[in-house]
Amino acid sequence: VVDFGALNVVFRLQVISLIGAIVTPYIGALSAAVSTLYLYKIGSDYTFTIAKGAFYWLGLWGVITVITSYGWLFLFYKDYDEKQKKRVMRTHWQDRILGLFCFLIGAVLEKAGYLGIDTIGAPVVYLLPPVTLWFTLETKMLNHMQVGTPFHPSWWIDGDVPEFSPTDYVNVTFGIATALITVVLTSYAFYAVNTAVSVSSLAFSTDVIWKFAVAHGILFIWSSGIWMILASSGVPPIGDGKAFRMFPPEVPCPLQANPHNCVPLHKVDLVIGHFLMLLGAFYLDETTDSTKCMVVKAMAGGAWAYTILKKIMLHYQDWGFEPKVKHKKA
Repeated sequence: VVDFGALNVVFRLQVISLIGAIVTPYIGALSAAVSTLYLYKIGSDYTFTIAKGAFYWLGLWGVITVITSYGWLFLFYKDYDEKQKKRVMRTHWQDRILGLFCFLIGAVLEKAGYLGIDTIGAPVVYLLPPVTLWFTLETKMLNHMQVGTPFHPSWWIDGDVPEFSPTDYVNVTFGIATALITVVLTSYAFYAVNTAVSVSSLAFSTDVIWKFAVAHGILFIWSSGIWMILASSGVPPIGDGKAFRMFPPEVPCPLQANPHNCVPLHKVDLVIGHFLMLLGAFYLDETTDSTKCMVVKAMAGGAWAYTILKKIMLHYQDWGFEPKVKHKKA
């Protein structure tokens, strides 16, 4: 008898899926999902046993995220109407930046020596790839269904699509995926990177320039996400039903602006943040070369000045903004 070790659990769950599906497809689907996640965990466990395995693992899943996005365009783009095509291309941009985020977080934590099984980087390895794929695939599903989500007001404030899906199964699963990728895991990545390189690396007086670059890079990404909550989406309910509006409690935007105007500036922040992380992870080193340090710090300082000034101008321009279609209240 061949013993497949940990894979035996996966095989048994697959048997349960096949048998359970005879009774009801929900049992089959649930068991298949559990076995798939367990198989992913086995793969993640193995990456910690080889040199730089976790870094390559995160990079691989970043590439898979991007490939699925290009595959989606190849198969379906021509069949969408013009408004859908615009949303699709925005989603495609988002997919690529999330794939790059997976790769760069792995590169930064690997360089800092914090991507082992017993380090603060381990949860990133286990959670970031599947949640990224979940979020990006479900975003594509919303496009196919021609429905919106309260987490992306730019989709529905002009009345192009309804704010919610007709079924709360979709609303809730997408709401959870959005909360995980945009708040929980981005915040954890911000915490992990700053633990790895030290919060003191944010200071313009720091000497280790690669740590300065990645610390400011992840700060750009994290702070821009928080700003989008304050200015564009607020904290919306995860579903349309009464039960799903109780928690988390709905919080309107304290600095409401036109979501269409927020998105381009958010993209600028993300590009700056990822560029700084790319510089820090692959180009900069422990050097204290004064010229190189001065150039990088001037770039970061100029970028902060630009994006803060643009946000102030945007809020001044959009003060008192009222969307054509208002958020659906309980």
